[in-house]
Amino acid sequence: MTMFRLTTCPLPARRPPAPALLVTTILLALLGGGFSALAAQGGGDSPRPSRAQIMRQIEQRFMARATEELGLDAEQAERLRSTATHFAVERRKLEQAERETKRALGGQLRPGVAADQDSLVVLLDRLSQTRRAYLDTFDDELAEMADYLDPVQRAQYVMLRERLTEQIRRIRYTRRDPRQDRQAPREDF
Repeated sequence: MTMFRLTTCPLPARRPPAPALLVTTILLALLGGGFSALAAQGGGDSPRPSRAQIMRQIEQRFMARATEELGLDAEQAERLRSTATHFAVERRKLEQAERETKRALGGQLRPGVAADQDSLVVLLDRLSQTRRAYLDTFDDELAEMADYLDPVQRAQYVMLRERLTEQIRRIRYTRRDPRQDRQAPREDF
């Protein structure tokens, strides 16, 4: 087998854009907010928005788009915002718990160090419970939405949110290594 060595020409040094600003710019463009919202923030000399401001802006744009695409009235839009916010908080807590459990598992599985079998059982059980609870939030969210959205609207919302999640996944993947193909790998195997 012949091996080829790739060489690269050095590019001029350039400071990469701040990750949060880059993600915000792309997500706002994808959500239809364009760059006008960022331009309104004041240009290059103003301080960069905080993560909380970025998330709030993305959530506002997403809810505006969902309201429009689902044809919601003001009451439905407010109830959807409330439901989405509540369950997003729950999912973030579960995601954090899963990250902590995985870190603990990684700590147990260090090369050259014997793993504590009892700890592994507890950690694997905790990981399984966390993942089940995460799935339960999806069921609970759909059940709550059934009080004010019809099945078509619920399905449209789920698909809209799935597209946003996939776009975020792609942005994160390509941000890690911009040379990678734009198609992020699937996480289910």
